[in-house]
Amino acid sequence: MDGWAGTFNVSLSGELRYPVLTVAFYSGDVLCGYAADVRDRIAAGQTVTCPTWISLSDEFGTFSQACTLPATTTRMVAVLWSDDDWTTQINQEFTTTYKFVRP
Repeated sequence: MDGWAGTFNVSLSGELRYPVLTVAFYSGDVLCGYAADVRDRIAAGQTVTCPTWISLSDEFGTFSQACTLPATTTRMVAVLWSDDDWTTQINQEFTTTYKFVRP
């Protein structure tokens, strides 16, 4: 997807070490796209910008059920967790639409 960048305002009470931000795009219950960002730390109250690319497969190379293109997503789920102790800090769902097409 060309030109997408997600900006998330993160409000934490303290520093988060080894944060992982994942953003999943769904059409109903079908996963259509996935983005992830890994950092060394996030300071309290910091703004985090997600990568400008969205993968149409997961980290293993494919989604369990592929999303047929073109597809319009119906929701986006952002999860911020720590690779230091595997705790989830934020799990937020957004009702927003994006259209994925094959170039």
